[in-house]
Amino acid sequence: MANDLVGSNADRGLLMQAMSGSLSTDLGGDPNAALAILDDMMVPLKTREPLGQAGERTNRLANSLRLLGAKIAPTMSEEQVQVWLAAMTAALSDLPARVSIRACEDAIHSPMRFLNEVEGVVREKADEVAARYRLAKHRLEALKRDLAAVSTPKLEGPARMLSDEELQQMPDELRRIGIGAGWLAEDETGTLTWKDQA
Repeated sequence: MANDLVGSNADRGLLMQAMSGSLSTDLGGDPNAALAILDDMMVPLKTREPLGQAGERTNRLANSLRLLGAKIAPTMSEEQVQVWLAAMTAALSDLPARVSIRACEDAIHSPMRFLNEVEGVVREKADEVAARYRLAKHRLEALKRDLAAVSTPKLEGPARMLSDEELQQMPDELRRIGIGAGWLAEDETGTLTWKDQA
């Protein structure tokens, strides 16, 4: 369901990191955008594709359910399969498509003897899948809070500009950072000045 994901590659990367538990902003992703992607992914299927307006997500869910039906009752006629799939996609439409499809994929490994057991097993698996998404959301919200705390340093007293003497004594590494960031200018003699004073 790669086309379900909106946002930049960096935002999707950040979301995938949140899902795996190894968050880093090295990819340049925006936690707000990743949270928006996650919220979009968690919209219930019946909201995205109302009953009678089956789309790609409903078809993918039906295909996942078809495997479960074939595993339990391989001798069902095609007509019986279609009726069962319609009933099951409607019954599971209160779940987000991404969650229900993944739950069906996980449920294929669970023993079931009767078709009426499928919904219960899929919902049980869906709880596990949804928990991973909730944890990812929690991680992204924590990252967002941490970034906000870091990006707004608490200064004690008013900030002061370095004097000309302090500028000239600045270590080379800091000189390069100041010049590269556009804060400082260096003339041909190596004298530093603030950019707005140059």
